[in-house]
Amino acid sequence: MKKEKLIEKLNEFENGFERDPEVIELVYKIKEKFDSHFNKTFSSKEIESDEFDEMSEEYYYALKENDPDDASIFQVMWFENWLK
Repeated sequence: MKKEKLIEKLNEFENGFERDPEVIELVYKIKEKFDSHFNKTFSSKEIESDEFDEMSEEYYYALKENDPDDASIFQVMWFENWLK
């Protein structure tokens, strides 16, 4: 099978997965749960502090050294939120 065809199939798979209503619902639930735990853990004052930014940056660089295959859904959600 040609590489171009495999790339096309990968793109179709990615698009189908990301548009799947069940996947969208599950991701939404995970985001809600993450946000709920985040808001219970950190105050708005803490989130707005330089120390929080420093801590997040240190966490990022510490995890950057890890194998990407070892990334957890928590880490993905953390950085998706922190990098906004």
